[in-house]
Amino acid sequence: MLSAGGSAKSCRNRKTQAIYSLRGKPLNSQSISLHKVFSNNELSDLVTILGGVGSDYNPEKCKYGKVVIMADADIDGLHIACLLMTFLFRFYRNLIEEGRVHIAATPLYSVKFNGKRYYFDTDKEKDEFVKDRKSANITRFKGLGEMNADQLWETTMNPKTRKLIKVDIRDLEDTSDAFVRLMGKDPDPRKVFIIENAKFSNLDV
Repeated sequence: MLSAGGSAKSCRNRKTQAIYSLRGKPLNSQSISLHKVFSNNELSDLVTILGGVGSDYNPEKCKYGKVVIMADADIDGLHIACLLMTFLFRFYRNLIEEGRVHIAATPLYSVKFNGKRYYFDTDKEKDEFVKDRKSANITRFKGLGEMNADQLWETTMNPKTRKLIKVDIRDLEDTSDAFVRLMGKDPDPRKVFIIENAKFSNLDV
């Protein structure tokens, strides 16, 4: 699942990789009914791709071994990933429990030095690399859509070089509570969480 089509469809391995490009942000599905799921284009398409939902769910209709969320490494991209995780946790928890849900770790920077290209996820990593390499050429990615097809393949889609974060549920009760507090209708628990944890954030804005 990709938050922006970009070059992904042109560089994918058509035999093993399928791309679903989101059009904008999906609904927050933490508290919505199945009726609203089906009335939303993005979510209803995902339902079809994943093999149905609720009593109509048929795991054999899901043709893919992995579900990989690919989103920009900024606040908007992380928000989209969070919305998709909410949807998957609520309606397709079995895919998470089976180890089939992953998040692609997408880079923020490309640095070209001495004819080679290097990728970095954070300012700290990039700064450490270039401090003694004054002739390095630095490119900051604003999103996956800005990457060339070869860059997107190398960093995010090539099974040999990409970095995937497997989504795991360590404590079901705590995880369920976290989704209710952070994605539920009541904004107060979410506000408290943000205030208490903002100092630990390392987001690219």
